[in-house]
Amino acid sequence: MSIKDSILRLLPSYRCKDAIIDELLKMNQNMDQKMIQMKKQISDLNEKNDYLFFCLQHLKGESELETKKRVFMELPQASGRIRDFQIAANYILQRVKRICDENDIHFVLYAGTLLGALRHQGFIPWDDDVDIAMMHDDFLQLERILENDDEIVVQRYYRYLYSGKGAGFVIKVKLRNSDLFYVDVFPYEYVDLDGKDVLTSWQKTEKLCDSFHEELLKVFRDNGFYFDGTNRPTAIPAIDDIVRELEKKYKKCFIEYMNEHGNNTHVCLAISQDKEFRNANKFWSTTDIFPLSKNSMKFENMLFDEVNNHNVYLLHHYGDYWNFPSAIEHIHAKEMWKYDKTDKELVDKIKEQNTINNG
Repeated sequence: MSIKDSILRLLPSYRCKDAIIDELLKMNQNMDQKMIQMKKQISDLNEKNDYLFFCLQHLKGESELETKKRVFMELPQASGRIRDFQIAANYILQRVKRICDENDIHFVLYAGTLLGALRHQGFIPWDDDVDIAMMHDDFLQLERILENDDEIVVQRYYRYLYSGKGAGFVIKVKLRNSDLFYVDVFPYEYVDLDGKDVLTSWQKTEKLCDSFHEELLKVFRDNGFYFDGTNRPTAIPAIDDIVRELEKKYKKCFIEYMNEHGNNTHVCLAISQDKEFRNANKFWSTTDIFPLSKNSMKFENMLFDEVNNHNVYLLHHYGDYWNFPSAIEHIHAKEMWKYDKTDKELVDKIKEQNTINNG
């Protein structure tokens, strides 16, 4: 067969392939548009359902917001295993609160815990964890103090990503004798943005964050420390020491780059934290955080410090937070299946101690 004949024979199949690809691309665009339309329809239905629900709950003389606040406050507490997780986490939170008060360490309720305090004066009924935030220096002080505590300790939970392109960790204050019960800690750093371009400044923090996690990944690889993408405590305590030194090194770099004049105009999550979560938060004005209102927010019958303007944070993350979320799910559902007899006995002791203290 001549070259000409071969070309004439092959061309139709290539044209057919291109036509199929074009058709698939059109179908994909149509699907994307339909998905956007469906999401919009679902969102509209959720808004209508919320509106009708709160209309049915409305009492004479109440404003719409007053009705919503009352309804959320009257929601029943969680029960069963979820409540056990809440009780254990709250016990750790109260221990942390007492230790911080004794040592002039400051922290605030964070994320869903902040939302729960505002709407329910305690846990969101379907939530099962506790989140707090503090400045990085305060965190390091708390970590040093808890090294000698008999009951709770700071633990880093590491993960190595499937792709091999990243590694990271989350920070928890946990019971020494259980990995199931803990409080998540999110350390923040001060940033000086006076007269600086915000986007350029953020990119600098991200470069430092990338460098930190690249070094962290190398530490894991050098120690044969490979994970499957889930968070878990290290089986090699020496790695903790290496990571602490990395944190100190990059904290110094961060201050040199981002806070050279010490004006403290903004704060952002420490560069050791998860990059995706940092991007969801970015910079917060220090005037939205400080001054803290001392012991002005109630959570599970204990008072905690409150940020100066919690509304900015909550609107950013939750939108209209006086409506129900579109999806209700338990954060640590997988961990609940690990809950065994020993854990139940631990929670029962906490309940018994709470009963004695409240009595």
